[in-house]
Amino acid sequence: MLASSAPYLAVIDADLQHDETLVPKLLEAAKRGDADIVAASRYMVGGSTGALPAERVRLSRAAGALSRVLCKGVTDPMSGFFVVRRAFLERVVRRLYGRGFKILLDLVAAARGQVRIV
Repeated sequence: MLASSAPYLAVIDADLQHDETLVPKLLEAAKRGDADIVAASRYMVGGSTGALPAERVRLSRAAGALSRVLCKGVTDPMSGFFVVRRAFLERVVRRLYGRGFKILLDLVAAARGQVRIV
């Protein structure tokens, strides 16, 4: 992610569950606000879990419920679809766990409460 010089970075899982045409909307929201991260959520109005198997949806909801305790205000901390401000990433990169695939959760944890998410 740091190889890019862009002021904002888009992250999207490669499992085809996210609508990539929404990237411009996430980027627009990031540019007009003061958020460090703009995250798409499967659990808000207009969000969708798509064709995910029921078991995966249940596991995602359970993991999300647990992680929301640590990530106040984040409706889908397990989301794999978000835009992050590069300046924020540079601030927390040294504290990232760096293992696994839940990058948003890792970013929020590394921020230690100093993150603005919409």
